[in-house]
Amino acid sequence: MQNRLQFLIDTFHRKGDERYKVRGVNALHKFEGWVAFSEWNFKNKQLLLEAEFHYSMKNSSMAATCYEASIKAAKKHKFIHEEALSNELAGLFFLEEGQREKALSFFEQSAACYRTWGGFVVARRVEGFIEKEFGIRISQGIPSELTINMAV
Repeated sequence: MQNRLQFLIDTFHRKGDERYKVRGVNALHKFEGWVAFSEWNFKNKQLLLEAEFHYSMKNSSMAATCYEASIKAAKKHKFIHEEALSNELAGLFFLEEGQREKALSFFEQSAACYRTWGGFVVARRVEGFIEKEFGIRISQGIPSELTINMAV
C-alpha cells in the first residue's frame, strides 16, 4: 500500500502532462469510496492525497490544512509510518512555502516517527536532509540492540 500511495502522490507533481492529474483525481475518488467503508484505515491516506493535490494546484491554504489533518488522523489511528510520511511531505511543502522553522519541525517529527516504527535507515535519510538543509545534526544512530556484531 505504501508504494501505491507514493506513486499516487508522485502523479500530482508531474509537470506538463494532464493525464497524471486525471489519474490523481481518479485515485482521490476511489479513496473517498474506501473511506466510506473504513474511515479508520483510509482517511489519513485520503487527506494526504488531498494535500498533495492542493499543493500541486498551488492552493497553499488547503494543502496545509490537509497535511495537518492527515498527520492527526494517522496518529489517531496508530499508523506511525504514515504519520512519518505525512510529516515528511508536509515538511517539503512548508520548506517550499518559505516557512523554514515549521518545515524543520515537521522533518524532525518525521524522523522521530520513522525511528519509532523501526525505519532507522529512512529516519537517517530524513536526518541527513535536515543536516544538509538546516545545518542541524540530530542523528541518533541505530540502537545497539539492533546492530549485528560481525566480529568473529
